[in-house]
Amino acid sequence: MNEAESLHELGKRIAQERIQAELTQQALADKAAISLATLSKAERGYPMTTSTLFRILDALGQSSKLPDLFPEPVINPIALRKLKQTRKRVR
Repeated sequence: MNEAESLHELGKRIAQERIQAELTQQALADKAAISLATLSKAERGYPMTTSTLFRILDALGQSSKLPDLFPEPVINPIALRKLKQTRKRVR
């Protein structure tokens, strides 16, 4: 999925959540403290700032799902050791 497809899917899901919550675009925009035009563009798949995305998700009661986008990584102990090794200067 490329960026445009991802934004389109995200916009579609925002619109579905808004409809499920029985909110008009204006009501959600007011609740998220963004303009109606910004929300409308987001629902149509236009790029938005992370702040705008967070405000929309928070207004929809979905902000707790954001950490699921980037789950806590499992650290490979060998890779961690390699990162911590100091480089020795060759003379």
